Amino acid sequence: MSTKRERLEKLVNQKKKATIIDDEESQSDSYSNELNDQDFVEDDEGNDEYVKEDNEDQDELYAKEDAKFKTKTSRKKTIKAEIDEPKPINKMKQRILKAKENDEILGFSRVNESTEKLDLDNFLNDLNEAKIGEKRVIKNDEDDELIHESKPKKLRFADEIIKEESKNDSFQQDITESSFIKNENSNISINDVSNDSIINTSDIKIFETDDGYQQFYFMDYLEENNKLYLFGKMKISQGIFKSCMIQVNNLCKELYFLPNDGLTVQELAETSYEKLLSYYGVTFLRTKNIRKKYAFELQDVPRGKTSYFRVSVPFDCKKNGNNGRALDLAALTDNKAKIVFGNYTRPFEAFVLQKQIMGPSWIKIKNLKSNDNSLTHCALSFQIDNVEEDVVNDINNLETPTFRSVTLRTQQLLTLNQKQELVSITIDINRDFQLLSSASDNKVNSKTKQTITLVRVLGETASVFNPAFRKKMNTRFRNEFKFFNDEKSMLTTFLAIMRHNDPDFILGHRIEQIELDIIVNRMLSLNINTFSQIGRFQRANFNNYFSGNTKYKNSIITAGRMIVDIGNELGISLTPKCDTWDLLEMKGLYSDNKNFTLPNPTEVNMQTLQHSVSGSLWEEALVSSRREIDIINNLVSNLQIIPLSLQLTNLAGNGWRQTLQGSRAIRNEFILLHEFTKLKYIVPDPYSKSIELMMNGASNNKKKLTYQGGLVFEPEKGLHKDYTLVMDFNSLYPSIIQEFNICFTTVSREDFLTPITFAKKTVKEEGIDEENKMEVEEEEVLPEYPSKQEHQLGVLPKLLKTLVDRRRSVKQLMASSQDPFKKSQYDIKQQALKLTANSMYGCLGFKQSRFYARPLAMMITNKGREILQQTRNLAEQQANLQVVYGDTDSVMINSRSKNYMETLKIGENFKNLVNRQYASLEIDIDNVFQRLLLTAKKKYAALNVIKGDQDNVVTKLEVKGLDMKRREYCPLTKKVSEDVLSILLSEIDEEESLNKIYDYLEGVSENLIENKISLDQYRINTRLGKDPENYGSDGKNKPVVQAALKMKNDGRQVRQGTVITFVIVDSLLDNPEKENVDKSTTSSIASRALPLREVMRKKDQYKIDSNYYLEKQLFNPIKRLLENIEGFEAQRFADSLKIKSNKFNGNSTNSSQFFNHNSADDYSLRLLQPLESLMTDSERFATCDSLLLNCGNCGNLFEYHGIVKSKDYRVTTQGLKCLECQHNIPLISIMAQLEVRTRAQITKYYETPYVCDDTTCDCVTYGLGVYGKKCLKRDCYGGMLIKRDFNDKMLYTQLSYFQSLFDYEKNKKQLLKVYEMTLEKGEKNPYVLDKSESRQLSDAMKNSLLEKGYETMEKYLEIDARRYVDLGSIFG
Repeated sequence: MSTKRERLEKLVNQKKKATIIDDEESQSDSYSNELNDQDFVEDDEGNDEYVKEDNEDQDELYAKEDAKFKTKTSRKKTIKAEIDEPKPINKMKQRILKAKENDEILGFSRVNESTEKLDLDNFLNDLNEAKIGEKRVIKNDEDDELIHESKPKKLRFADEIIKEESKNDSFQQDITESSFIKNENSNISINDVSNDSIINTSDIKIFETDDGYQQFYFMDYLEENNKLYLFGKMKISQGIFKSCMIQVNNLCKELYFLPNDGLTVQELAETSYEKLLSYYGVTFLRTKNIRKKYAFELQDVPRGKTSYFRVSVPFDCKKNGNNGRALDLAALTDNKAKIVFGNYTRPFEAFVLQKQIMGPSWIKIKNLKSNDNSLTHCALSFQIDNVEEDVVNDINNLETPTFRSVTLRTQQLLTLNQKQELVSITIDINRDFQLLSSASDNKVNSKTKQTITLVRVLGETASVFNPAFRKKMNTRFRNEFKFFNDEKSMLTTFLAIMRHNDPDFILGHRIEQIELDIIVNRMLSLNINTFSQIGRFQRANFNNYFSGNTKYKNSIITAGRMIVDIGNELGISLTPKCDTWDLLEMKGLYSDNKNFTLPNPTEVNMQTLQHSVSGSLWEEALVSSRREIDIINNLVSNLQIIPLSLQLTNLAGNGWRQTLQGSRAIRNEFILLHEFTKLKYIVPDPYSKSIELMMNGASNNKKKLTYQGGLVFEPEKGLHKDYTLVMDFNSLYPSIIQEFNICFTTVSREDFLTPITFAKKTVKEEGIDEENKMEVEEEEVLPEYPSKQEHQLGVLPKLLKTLVDRRRSVKQLMASSQDPFKKSQYDIKQQALKLTANSMYGCLGFKQSRFYARPLAMMITNKGREILQQTRNLAEQQANLQVVYGDTDSVMINSRSKNYMETLKIGENFKNLVNRQYASLEIDIDNVFQRLLLTAKKKYAALNVIKGDQDNVVTKLEVKGLDMKRREYCPLTKKVSEDVLSILLSEIDEEESLNKIYDYLEGVSENLIENKISLDQYRINTRLGKDPENYGSDGKNKPVVQAALKMKNDGRQVRQGTVITFVIVDSLLDNPEKENVDKSTTSSIASRALPLREVMRKKDQYKIDSNYYLEKQLFNPIKRLLENIEGFEAQRFADSLKIKSNKFNGNSTNSSQFFNHNSADDYSLRLLQPLESLMTDSERFATCDSLLLNCGNCGNLFEYHGIVKSKDYRVTTQGLKCLECQHNIPLISIMAQLEVRTRAQITKYYETPYVCDDTTCDCVTYGLGVYGKKCLKRDCYGGMLIKRDFNDKMLYTQLSYFQSLFDYEKNKKQLLKVYEMTLEKGEKNPYVLDKSESRQLSDAMKNSLLEKGYETMEKYLEIDARRYVDLGSIFG
């Protein structure tokens, strides 16, 4: 028999021969390290490459193998005693050696896979007994608790079997499954198998496909120490699945180096290869000369197929594998590389892109090896070495594995040192969890479902939890209550239950940010070293990163188990009707109680209960958590949050956990990553601060680059009593992308791209003071839209078309299906497709997205504004309809009809008129309003017709943007607003409506003052923007912060994002010493903000502050509803609310003669206006010079008169167009010329000399003496110096004229100077535009040309001494 040394040498030689020298296949038996031209033949498919051989250190390998021998032989006798193993035969020797060479080793770890209910008593007893190969918790006192671990017994190593072969050359039986898997009567556990045991897949009986693959359902992942761990379910046999963790070894990120201009990939490789080996601490790197395309936002990167030097770098290499630092290209490549892509790629991203894995799905894997059992809490643990060959995406497998879930609910107690401690943990276990549940699934299955409550006995209440009480609870709830003397024992048992049941999903309400965070922090404080059992990745200690962001920290600790939180961002997006997203509110709005009744849980205040010795109170408190869990399970089922998130993830190809957390931006990124990677594009690197600086660095503006969003028309405020059509474009932005073929690959935008390197230069502009330099916003210049004839359909339009077509097909299937369950599945799929398509535009305009493309986003929103304006033109000019409002993708049209069926016909005709204009865009009737009240942009109330016919209609009140929809207003505001709207939108006329409203408000105010309104009507809900302690001194004046601090002192869990419910009370009953305090100050109001629950418990001690609710909660919201109604009287309105009307004088009208961004701010009414402002513009500005503008393209000089008809220029939705050359004059050019003309007028004023007003004096001078304007000429007595030709009044009038040309109201209402010019009898004004066109163009130019021009002139007029004075600032 050969010696051990000889056998090891043989293994080394075999391993060297098997070394792969090419990433696709070996080309020859020998390989030279010399580089030559043949290694770098450029190829479209990138098939030719070169690598360097990895010469492994033989001595190091010998040392490793010797160590293995020592480990195995030391246990030889023990293994033999435990397992009566048959002796080997000659046939097995070759197989065993082959298995050793290829590391074909399988292994199992420990998890109970039974679906039977857990017997708590037996389970807790088992925790006290250490079992072979398992970690068992010994329940003990807090300072004496241990974790006992017995090392697993192992089968003999292959060489031990070989040694025995010389003694006995035959096996009496083959190694079978029973050698490794524990059966019911065996004393050997699954875990007794060594990681080094040689197990062939045919022996294990894990399910294997015909082509030799195992099937693994991927669910979650973890990136740890530069390695990727996959979590999911392994198929064992038909219908049987076990939790599994797979460690992915040798995973590489792909770096793409672009050679500098004039250099080849070969030259770059020759220079950089050795340096890269040294930088990453490896002996070889797989490389390739590959051709790729690029289509994104960096300049100087070729757009077409270009040769790149690709280097595959292992994430787990010795140095710098994934350190997140930028590569020093100058040092690594001697400045021969222009840029490198892929350096910031994460392991998960590399894996899913390389293997084209689209979210949770089946993966076929072969050549599995066993993994270290101490790394996971899964039932199975494997590793794979060759991702490229041994992992295949099994897209055709539609089988659904079995899942387990737990639903958690905790009760906490705030200690004297302000720490949250756990009092109880309720765990609802479902061993047969259905992703798609129907009504029948809500029924409790006693065989697969179980609810366990763990209770910590508090010291003061020990007498409550006597044997009789415990027996009563366990009799009532089938022995599902267990009581502990300390928190550590309770938590340790909780973790053991989690490990025993091994759930795939953890369900809860606000579990992500609150409950899990408390559990994790308590485990850390109590030093519970089995803390990692809450997830599936086993850890020995708490890492430093566990103290970071709560969501990130909990994601790492719970890796492998999916967190389903109905109270996080995703849950909130699915429940838009909620205000606070409290569990009871969500239950009332979204829980389905048709088949069974869900009792409401009892509100528990543990701060008070901890001192109680009432058994009934404690019983009700403990049962309350179980009721809350029933509600959570019902909401998870009704909202279909899990199947919807699964569909969204499968469409995008990101991580399921990220979708469950509500991360929409990551979904958008991954769907584009997959699409562009398939098409062999270089994809942009992930967002980082350095990339953002590079993107913005080319501009010296301090102001961040922005672009215009959607167009919003100025609303025709007031009450509209004819039927109003709401016409909405279906998925406007996605449709624009398809209609105009807008994509990275089709839009030529070289001038808009960001240079790879930019010089940061500070240029001081001549004549401008740096300290007072104004920020200049970059003008919005657009690339040209691609021609349909010259460009193929781009990647984005093609992707969106696929999504839209799929959704259309799914909706057809949904409509034809008669099965409610299938109908529900189809509905989830079509929702996912719609959400994915509609959110695609978002990544283009989101600065922190790797696919941020400002030019493309500008093109899309610009075309959206243009389409909305064209739609308005069609309505008013061709269909003779009135557009009363428009916002981004919809218009509201006054049908001028009071008949519902006639209105529908008008809508259908207009729909056909618009849809004929486009191929992909489609407008449709979204709603029909019987009556409409428009108060401001994005704010309206209407009676929406939900069904109707020729004679009758059924309506429902629809409200958008009004105060009553905001959570900082109380339910009383909402109720009163609804009542006011119901009167206002009724059939009675406005005057009668107002009188009824005044009478109604008088009754409300009387009831409020007399405390006759229910207390819960006063609650105010406000979300905390940050933790209450972090507000600092500002928090003293914020009611929500003061209420939050009181809640925290009361033991409630309060942090950033928590919605605080509070009321404002009258301090006189609370503190008699504050009788003379001014209760109108913000600090006083904040100090009187109390949590609603506290006031409800002590109703007799508090009285609501009626003045606060009348003035702050009712006055302004109701006033904003009524102020646009003809006949509204502010004084009578204030009197009806018992408010002193002198506080609100001047608010009875909403007229404004000045350009005003905030229509609700009646600023003009507080101004003392000069008499001249009451004159018409034709009279006031009769002698003023015209504003001359010059076209920079053709040199045409013309007079600008505002938005009017002119033979020289035309105002369009795109700006000011010169009719001489049909060129748009840039906005920045117009503003610059306006500045020049204005300064010319000021110069003219200062160049005008003073003359004496005495006709006998001929004094002319440019200076004034110390006596002011008194003439100082010797022979002049009493004369005064004046500027006769161009005085300060003339200058002020001239500048006011320039400003009037940009006044929004004057342009919209045709009140400009040229509109009021004197005409001969029968002569037509050549400047007059159609009124609807004036209104449309004024709306379109309001936020650009008109606003900028008005503001430019305002900065000169506001420092003019002749400007009117705001007396309010003096006497107010």
